Formats: sequence, structure tokens, C-alpha cells
Amino acid sequence: GSIPRRCGVLYSGQLMAKRAHRKKEESKLVRPATAKTAPKPFTAAMLPGWKTILQALVILTAGWWVYAPVLHGDWLMDDAFDIGSNAITRSATGLWKIWLEPGSQIDYYPIKASVQWLQWHLWGNDTLGYHVTNIGLHLVSALLVWRLLGKLGLKFAWLGGLIFALHPVMVESVAWIAELKNTLSLPPFLLAMIAAIDYEARGRRSDYWWA
Repeated sequence: GSIPRRCGVLYSGQLMAKRAHRKKEESKLVRPATAKTAPKPFTAAMLPGWKTILQALVILTAGWWVYAPVLHGDWLMDDAFDIGSNAITRSATGLWKIWLEPGSQIDYYPIKASVQWLQWHLWGNDTLGYHVTNIGLHLVSALLVWRLLGKLGLKFAWLGGLIFALHPVMVESVAWIAELKNTLSLPPFLLAMIAAIDYEARGRRSDYWWA
């Protein structure tokens, strides 16, 4: 009678030892995966440094100062025809024609025309809002040019963003209200290039889809 009891105790002891060993091995497999997928906590080191903030302020301040005279500008060339005298832009149902009737306007730029439709219903004939929009988009592009050049490894990337913000060739796009298509299309174009570079460097599918 004692031998079976001893065998039973020995068997149960071995079974418990195997279970403990299995749990230990499983924990070794799970822990690295858990640590790898856990999001990194936000730290102060992730915030831009004072140098980066100063460089961004230089680009924004210089760009705004250079283009400030545009704020007092009136309609130029075909601005009034494209916006102020455009029956589709002034119409409450104009968005329908902008998107679904391509021949209703000279050019088919539905996103640009939609933004101008919204601007007209916000500001009407007051050109200040249109100019603020163009300047703001241009300054955003200048910051993104800086970011893109940095991704490409240029040492003085921020200087490239500053040159872009101040370069005279940009005056026509910023000062001419009807050229919203230029200032509006550039930020997403630059963002797509940045995301594409990130995808090449990191191989993350999310960067690919962002691009």
C-alpha cells in the first residue's frame, strides 16, 4: 500500500514541476513581445529643444514680416473673376457643381475651388482672410521643407526652410489669391515625401499608407 502512495506522490510532484517549468518557459516567450509592443511613455526628451524652437520662430517671423504687405492687397488680375464674380463660388449649392460638373468652370480644381467657396461664405469681398490663408499655408510649407531637408540629411536644413520662406519666386503664389492651388497643394505633397522617406528608412506600413 505504501509503494503506490509513494508513486502517486512522486508522480504528482513531477507533474507540478513540469507545469511550473512550462509556465516559466511561456513567461520567457511572452515578456519580450509585451515589452516590444508596449507604447513608449512620453518624456520631456521628445519635445523640441530650444534651438529647434528658435529656428522655427525665425522662419515664421521672417516669413510673416516679408509677406505682411500682402495683407493690405486688393484683388489681382483674375482674382475677382475667379472668386468675387464667380456665380458658383457665391452660390449656396456651388459645391455640387464644383465637384460634379467639371465644365462649369474654366479649370477643374475641386479642392481649391471648395476652399475658395468656403472662404467666400466666410469673408465675402474682404481680401484679408484670403491673404492670411495663403501666407499661413506658405509658412507651413517652409517648416515642412525644413523637415524634408532634415530627413535627407542636410546639415543646415532649417536654413533651406528659411530661404524657401523668403525667396522672391514665391511672391506670386502667396500674393495672388487665385494661386491658392499652389500654396494649398504643397503641404500635403511635402508630407507625402516625408512619409515616403520614413517608409524607406523604417519599413513601417503605416508610413507607406500615409505617403
